Amino acid sequence: MSTAPALPRYLGTSMVCKALELSNLDELDSDPALLAVCRDLRKAAQRLDHAHLQLVQLAYTASQDLKHIAFGTDDAAASTHGALGSTALRIELLAARRAEMMEQLPSLIGAYRRLAEVRGAQRAAGPDRRSAALSTTARPDALHLSPAQEAAVLAIGTGEVLVMESVGARKRSVACSGPERITMPTVNFLVTNRLVHWDSSTSLLAGQRLSLTTAGEARRVTIIGKHQPPAAPGTTATPTPAGDPHHRPQRAVRAL
Repeated sequence: MSTAPALPRYLGTSMVCKALELSNLDELDSDPALLAVCRDLRKAAQRLDHAHLQLVQLAYTASQDLKHIAFGTDDAAASTHGALGSTALRIELLAARRAEMMEQLPSLIGAYRRLAEVRGAQRAAGPDRRSAALSTTARPDALHLSPAQEAAVLAIGTGEVLVMESVGARKRSVACSGPERITMPTVNFLVTNRLVHWDSSTSLLAGQRLSLTTAGEARRVTIIGKHQPPAAPGTTATPTPAGDPHHRPQRAVRAL
């Protein structure tokens, strides 16, 4: 007698591999540009694997208990502990959690697929076309920054700034060693425009460090100079040459 096919033991891994035509998760693209989405995709698949295995184990235990009750071989359990005890509630919660994860995983798979296609096209285009594409973007030193973005550059250049994600949370946040408040849109803007480097080699739970690139460091110096108070009237813009008593000091001119 044939039975209904069961869901794969590792449900999340199976969904990812089937959608992307992989034999295992180790075959995900190793391109550094895809590192973050690969990590999130692998973590989501493994969480779904774990939730599915827990649900299967609980359901099997419950089925065994019900089988004993159905055949009258465990009369005491029904009267002293209930037919399923707390197992039924745990099964309900795990089933709801598994269904939620199964709905979210395709969006991560789609994001990975789109990024992989873009990176594949860029690699196929060759270095000349990639350089031309980069030249059309705004130069970091000519990029207009809002006050909040300038404050973020200063904070990242002078203190410890981490991108973090709490256990079970789906929203990332920025933690600073100083009083500044930096939002994720600001971080994404600075990273996209090559002013900030995001070190994604560590776990989000432990924190991923942000640092200034060479262009970002140069921009930080510019921002500091822009916000320095102007020289007091009567001060010299250049030092008096040694041995020239007749040199007349020039008034400092405020930069426009």
